[in-house]
Amino acid sequence: MGEKAIEIKKTNSKYSPEYAEILIGGMAEGLGVRAIAGKIGVSYKTLYNWIEKYPEMKEAFEIGQGKSRLFWESSGINIMLGNIRGNPIIWINSMANKFKDWNRDGSSDAKVEIKLAYDPRKKKAKKKED
Repeated sequence: MGEKAIEIKKTNSKYSPEYAEILIGGMAEGLGVRAIAGKIGVSYKTLYNWIEKYPEMKEAFEIGQGKSRLFWESSGINIMLGNIRGNPIIWINSMANKFKDWNRDGSSDAKVEIKLAYDPRKKKAKKKED
């Protein structure tokens, strides 16, 4: 009764070598593969098939992984330094979910030693002047 049929738009499933640059660029902006697939207009399965099938896509994916990691780790550093607004707890959870090796490869296991200029637990006795 007056309902319109949903029209499914055909996606772009024809491979083009220019997609390698789109993949690198999207990952450098922090996007995941599914978002980039949406940007190109293909399913994420199609994009993953191209990564397996075409050497330039595989290389682009590997380069993109490094650029994505750089984007997200830089974002975290900037949040911690107060250069950008962000929630550190959400960032930590995002990193742990986005990068399965994060916090296991040693790159984020920084040890911080804080030395106080004044330690109230170690009060020195004042010298008495005669």
